[in-house]
Amino acid sequence: MGAAGTDAALEAADIALMGDDLLGVAWLVQHAHRTLAIIGQNIFASLGVKLILSCSC
Repeated sequence: MGAAGTDAALEAADIALMGDDLLGVAWLVQHAHRTLAIIGQNIFASLGVKLILSCSC
């Protein structure tokens, strides 16, 4: 299978490690958690602004 199997695995994977360092996975998970926290803050802030602006008629 060789290179064709590698290409198929890269196409099917959500992420692919390009090196031998598994600490990159831990960093990626931490980065994803921070990103989701910021998304939550942005949603909360935008809903708050909409609520304030819609009640200030």
